[in-house]
Parts: sequence; C-alpha cells; structure tokens
Amino acid sequence: HMGMAKWRYTPTFRGYDSFVGYYGGECTYFGCFYDTTYDMHRDMRPECGPGCSEVAWDLDSTYSTYIFTDRAVEVIEETDAQADRLFLYVAYQAVHSPNQVPQQYVDPYNATIADQKRRTFAGMLSCMDEGIGNITEALRAKGMLDDTLIVFSTDNGGPVDVPDCDVCADATGSVNWPLRGGKFSLWQGGVLGTAFVAGSGVPESRCGTSYGGLMHIADWLPTLAYGALGIGPEEVPTKPLDGVNQWDAIVGNAAPPRESYLVNIDRLHEDGGHAGFQQGDWKLMVGRGGPPDSWMAPLTSGPAVSGTRLAAELEATRAAQRGVPLALARGACFVSADKALRRPGGCDSGVMSPGGFAASPDLGYCYLENDTLAGAVVNSTFASCFAACQRTPECAAFSLVPHPPTGLSSWYNTTVQLFNIADDPYERHDLAAERPDVVARLLPELHAINATVVPPAHHDPNCPPFDPSKTNNSYLPWCGMG
Repeated sequence: HMGMAKWRYTPTFRGYDSFVGYYGGECTYFGCFYDTTYDMHRDMRPECGPGCSEVAWDLDSTYSTYIFTDRAVEVIEETDAQADRLFLYVAYQAVHSPNQVPQQYVDPYNATIADQKRRTFAGMLSCMDEGIGNITEALRAKGMLDDTLIVFSTDNGGPVDVPDCDVCADATGSVNWPLRGGKFSLWQGGVLGTAFVAGSGVPESRCGTSYGGLMHIADWLPTLAYGALGIGPEEVPTKPLDGVNQWDAIVGNAAPPRESYLVNIDRLHEDGGHAGFQQGDWKLMVGRGGPPDSWMAPLTSGPAVSGTRLAAELEATRAAQRGVPLALARGACFVSADKALRRPGGCDSGVMSPGGFAASPDLGYCYLENDTLAGAVVNSTFASCFAACQRTPECAAFSLVPHPPTGLSSWYNTTVQLFNIADDPYERHDLAAERPDVVARLLPELHAINATVVPPAHHDPNCPPFDPSKTNNSYLPWCGMG
C-alpha cells in the first residue's frame, strides 16, 4: 500500500532491511491474488530491486496471517538481542476483506454468533490474535520482551454494511456502533482508530489508563523516534514532519501537544469532493462526509437481525430527534412534518439545517421543509440545487456559512457540517447553523491546508498502464526507477 509503480516506492527503498508481503492494497488470503494477478514478494535486503526481489510463488496457498507471523518470528530469532536494535512492522492483512480464514477458527463461534460475516470476522481476528501471541512468545524466548515496546493500532474504522452504499461491499462484519459511518467516510466511525501501547517505557502508573488527546497516524514517527527512543531530530535529519511527539503525554503528565488535525481532503470523491478538519472539540466537514453516513447497530449474538430492520430502527431514532413523525422515518424524504416525498430506500443523507433546506444528491431533489412539493426544484448537484433554493423567497435570507475561500470552490458543495465531538461523539447534532462563528474560524484553516495539497500523480504519461502479461501475471514495478 506504499506504491509499486516504481521500485523506489517499495518498502526496502524506504528504509526497511527486508520485506515479505504484498505491494498492493488488498488480495485474497490463500494465495495473494488481486483479480488474477499474484502479489506476494520476498525482498531480503535494503534497496532490493531487479535481480534481488522474488515473487513468492511457494506461498500461493498459505494463509497470509501465517505468512506474516512466521516471518516476524524468523526475524526475531535471527536478531542478536545483545547488539541489535529491532524495529519490526507487522502489518497483518486481517481483518480486511475478503472474509477468509481456516474453518477451525470460525467453529468456536458457531453457537454464539448468528451472522455469518461477523462469525468469520471473529475467526479472522482469533487467528491474528494467535499470531500476535506467537510473536510475543518469540520475544520472550529470545530474552527481548522486557525491553520491547509494543504498539498495536488499526488503520481506519471498520467497513460496515449499510443500505444504499456502493463502497460497503468491503464490509467484513465489523461494528463501529455507536459511532457514525465507517471506512471510506469522514465520520468518527471511519477515522477514530483503536490503539494501545504496552511494554518497555510505559510506567506502571499508566498501565490500564486511557489517553484522550488528539492523535494522528503521522504522530507515530516522532513519538517513537524522538520520544520512546530519545533520538534527537538533529541526529536523523528529515523533511519537515506533519506529526508531533506525543510520548510525554502518553506515558506521563504532559499536556497533549496536538490541537488540530486534517481529517482528509479528497477532491476526487464521488460526491464531488469532501474534506474534514478538527480543532479541539470542533469538527468541520465540507461535503457529505460519507458514504457510509449512518449508524449501523451491532450485529446481535443471538438470532440474526436483518440489516433492513436495523436501518429502519435507526432511521426512526434519527427522525424522532428531528421532530419528524415516525411514519416518515423510512422510505420517505420529508418536506415538512406532514408532507413527504416517497423514495425507495429512505432518505438517509443530505438533510441540513438551518432553514430546513434539504437535498438528495443521488436523485437531484432539493426543497424547503416549509415548502410544498410544488415548490421543489430539481437539479443534478448539491451546488446548483443550493443556488436554486437561494432564489426562492423562503431562502432569501438563508445563510449557512460565509462564502468558501478561494481555492475551495472547485470542490465545495452545499453541505457544511459542524459537530462538537466532546459533547456529541456520535455526530447526531449538526451545529453549523448555531455556531457560524466556529465555522468561520475553521474554514480558513482548512483553506490554508488545501493550498498545500500536492495533486495525485494520476495518468502519468511516463508510466503506461500495468500489463500483467509482461510480468508473468504478478505485480512488479513497471516504470523503472523513475
């Protein structure tokens, strides 16, 4: 997932002494195939490229969790515990899609987990847990465990299976409840990760405690290098880092050093672009924020509850909070408390405040809650829909936020949302209308970051499309050293 079009993107050209794994973002667990192209490699020395890198065809039927555990144990056993420092990065494929695991890990959950996806997910997690136990035992056997700091972290919120969500095919049975959204979204269910640190350097007084400061994945590098290892920035010069050293706040009593973070800026998102920025407790989002953008209740451990029923119950809860009759909570978009626009699958997104302006980007409807269907206008995008709404008498004084700063307008759409994550961690109450002062403060911050965005290198004319027939049906860098 670090890039593979050029050899210099692969792990051993980025500082690793060796690498066993796949270059891409996903593949099958038994034999690492993406479509019909194989992607499991052994790169056994620094800057291992042509003539060194091996396609690991011998592993094409081995479950990937076994592969990564076995390699980690091998590295530990080869380490001179007295002379060497070891940084070991074990990026398990589990519990990413697809749902695959040897059956013996699923069987213990047959009587307790009714949902098949969730049951397989539990098996995948159990297999990974076994692998982590084997790695820990290898460290103990080598006499290294007491001097080892272990960091465990997810890379994103779980992908969840919700109605009307194309990207949710990636769902594996994970649950983010009661958080909103999931992987691919800007909601807390998509970006709030679970992590822990344990072992050497963590004082006993901090064991079992929680850290509540803002932390971004970019913080791990300075936290581990400058904090845990005590390496000074002058010893290993780097380019300017986005991350900050959180070590003293995590293991001691220092104040959390991070005050804000960029959730994401995605100009290529299917909704025309979206972005998110959090400062202190305030989280600002431009664009929809999803999909998925609803709340998916936990899959029950008893008889399975259908996704449709769960969605209906959640919609009823949300409708009650908005003061909308429960009869309109499912299968309807509302114009007012007693007028509804029927729509298959319900109205799960696009409802805004203030002024009751509502929009449905997929069907192109926009209207006022205090208007009638006859007054609705039909447009193809949020932006044009919003512009049409503003031309109506009811919308004449409508002003959600100041006009977007120059530079955001190309991917800005109508929806600007604001949440206080401390008071509303489940993101149920949009406060953009009530706190335009906060919106006005955060938008320029987002704009300043947007001005530094480096365009993605799509359609590089010097890099033709990948052709597996030229690489023996395996993924290999195809653009030279570049």
